[in-house]
Amino acid sequence: MGKKSCRLFLFLILSVMLGACAAPKKFSDITLNFAADPSINDDVLLPVDIVVVDRAVSESVLEIGPENWFGETLRDRLVGEEIQHVAIKGDARREVKITIPEGVTKVIIYADYENNVDRLGQQIVISPEKNNFAPSYKVNIKDNRMELAP
Repeated sequence: MGKKSCRLFLFLILSVMLGACAAPKKFSDITLNFAADPSINDDVLLPVDIVVVDRAVSESVLEIGPENWFGETLRDRLVGEEIQHVAIKGDARREVKITIPEGVTKVIIYADYENNVDRLGQQIVISPEKNNFAPSYKVNIKDNRMELAP
């Protein structure tokens, strides 16, 4: 191999290596299917937030909890795909597509029920199984609580 061929070969190898390093982050998409009972939240529209953030921020979100979340300043600072706001009424069906960036370990769903202060009834935390999220999840919205369907 001549010097020119060797340089070209090295240039190609370095280009491939740098290209791999500069590749965009990996994303996965999931779908949340919300299904509400005929009468929910004392017949008041139910605000629901879907939070998709990295580990450090998710710990802060979980520390705040659903009861204080809807008046929290952190909620107002989340942008773009970090948070989605949904409003659900009785007997409604909603499909929400979520893009999950690489490094996100939890999807947090908070609901703001009128007459429920129970954390478990107002919060769902989805953690991936075997390092991958399932392609879809069903969330049942009951009168005064929500639950992840098996």
